[in-house]
Amino acid sequence: MTQNNNGFNNFVVLSAELSAIAVKDASNGKKYKTANATLLGITYKGEDGLAYHPTVTLLAFNGAKQHCKPGRVKIMGQLSYSEWKNDQDEKVGQVKVIANFIESEKEDAKPKAYVKLTLRIGKDAESRMSPNTGLP
Repeated sequence: MTQNNNGFNNFVVLSAELSAIAVKDASNGKKYKTANATLLGITYKGEDGLAYHPTVTLLAFNGAKQHCKPGRVKIMGQLSYSEWKNDQDEKVGQVKVIANFIESEKEDAKPKAYVKLTLRIGKDAESRMSPNTGLP
């Protein structure tokens, strides 16, 4: 579980179907993997009234990257969020899961969707820059 020096916790256990896996180079020269993760334990109703599973970007570093393969998996890690402006100067947001652990999961397993977050409420939002990526 990730805990910063303010005492905030961020931990997820999710069932997902991984696809579109790519190997990338980190700024430190090490390799990592990205994938589209369709979250099986969560559904939302689309404008057409049908139920859909959300898709997020998965980042797999270190030991987790060797288990980042297409198919159904259980992911343990942290949630992350990025926001930027695209070429049309529109704000774009993206939810990511940073995997600490990935293992294959049987097709008939009950989907997992466990999230533990500690949030601060009652205070005006403030922007901070990530010391790792330099992004807000």
